[in-house]
Amino acid sequence: MRKGKLVRDKIPQIVLEKEGKPPMVRIAHAQEYEEAICDKIIEEMQELRGARNAEEAADVLEALRAFCAFHKIPWGQVEIVRREKKKKRGGFAKRIIMEVP
Repeated sequence: MRKGKLVRDKIPQIVLEKEGKPPMVRIAHAQEYEEAICDKIIEEMQELRGARNAEEAADVLEALRAFCAFHKIPWGQVEIVRREKKKKRGGFAKRIIMEVP
């Protein structure tokens, strides 16, 4: 089977309106979706690294939220853990690089 690309939910409709014909789409099964959303997070991170703007940061966040939803990880729980870790271990604002031997 040809490997497809995970796209946002409204993209097929946008393509239909733009091109006048529906794109070939299918719904991913659970394992395929898990792989695809992880691939999407990596793709969006690479785009963020290149563009460094709010739009790309939002794409990373949307993909990460989808990953959490798939795994039934409440976003509020992610925020609580993030705050706890920041309180205990700090954030990344000081830009500290620790050399690894």
